[in-house]
Amino acid sequence: MDRYFKCFLLIAVVALLSCPGCGPTNPKTIPVSGQVTFNGGEFPGAGKVNFLPRPGSGTDAEPMRPAIGRFDADGKFQATTWEEGDGLRPGEYLVTVECWKQAPTMGHLGISYVNLKFLRPMESELTVEVKPDDPKVEVTWDVTGPTNPIDMGDSPMAGGMDMNQPPPEE
Repeated sequence: MDRYFKCFLLIAVVALLSCPGCGPTNPKTIPVSGQVTFNGGEFPGAGKVNFLPRPGSGTDAEPMRPAIGRFDADGKFQATTWEEGDGLRPGEYLVTVECWKQAPTMGHLGISYVNLKFLRPMESELTVEVKPDDPKVEVTWDVTGPTNPIDMGDSPMAGGMDMNQPPPEE
């Protein structure tokens, strides 16, 4: 039995020593950081920057993935795809910025500090391109907001709107 135990112990040690680093790893990301300002100054509260892959920008060999960057009133952020601050996959991204006085709920669409166009990726006009050979990317954007936060209204989920009817005229 002693011989079998030594053989088992040897196999176990070899197996354990060969395991580190053999698990799946996340694809390469490029560090992306920056600052977003609100009407040229600080934000009225915390918010986030959303990075959405531009349709057709990635490849099968280099798939893209959405990411976020959270910020405080100073507007400084680091993009996060998988792990905190790891950055973005190479490619082109459409960018949206959120900062809520009242966050959306099932019954209410929220009250936004930023103009609606910055919540819509195809309208925000904010973009970033990350190239595979970039050591890092830094960006700066300024978003605008109305004098009074925008009340998005009641959610259709709250039962206040019949989705089969056209929206009311203003």
